[in-house]
Amino acid sequence: MQPFWRGFFDIFWVRSLFRTMEDARTSRNIEYSWSWQGLATFLILAIIFDRLTIRLSFNFAEDWRTADIAVLVSYVFLAIRGWILWKAQKLANLICDDPMGSSNTKLVWWQIVFMVVLVVLSIFGTFQAVAELSAGEPWPQ
Repeated sequence: MQPFWRGFFDIFWVRSLFRTMEDARTSRNIEYSWSWQGLATFLILAIIFDRLTIRLSFNFAEDWRTADIAVLVSYVFLAIRGWILWKAQKLANLICDDPMGSSNTKLVWWQIVFMVVLVVLSIFGTFQAVAELSAGEPWPQ
């Protein structure tokens, strides 16, 4: 499966990826402290709860404050996901005999375009959501 599609279906491949990384770690006798099953489970739960938090808040929010709280909770889940993926990336670098990750530091043009499009869409989506939620209620002074 291409990396692009793994980004959309991440909860389905993360356990097998972490298991493969653990197998490579043990076969190469690499010392690294991590629990692949625990981290994979927490990553899947963080992804699910993050998506549910945002979807439920914008579907059932009665005012913009509820949506704001949901966005903050979503940032907590994002931080958890980032920490788990950071641990996994460190191990992947060790497995590839590149502890500093220097072989994985270059971006190609289509990655930059994709990131810019995502940022622009996120900004427009945020403004749209705030406008819809605050349409009937005045902003705090």
